[in-house]
Amino acid sequence: MAEIATIARPYAEALFKVTRGGDLQRSVEEIEAVAAVAGDSQVLQLANSPLSNVDQVQELIVSVVGRSLSPAISNLLRMVIENG
Repeated sequence: MAEIATIARPYAEALFKVTRGGDLQRSVEEIEAVAAVAGDSQVLQLANSPLSNVDQVQELIVSVVGRSLSPAISNLLRMVIENG
């Protein structure tokens, strides 16, 4: 089984690039909001359902967050959803 550090590395690098490229405070606020929603048990259930797709899960998370996400955070969210 792959080491946690090996699995986490691409996400950590993407997150680092996202926070370097723009408004750090906004990025942190968006990431915190997305994390709070994505950690909900009902959202996780939907995300793990074979009946849902990446677009549906992303749309749900963004709609619950209640604000538009920067393109960088939106792309990072999509990457995380796509990779389970």
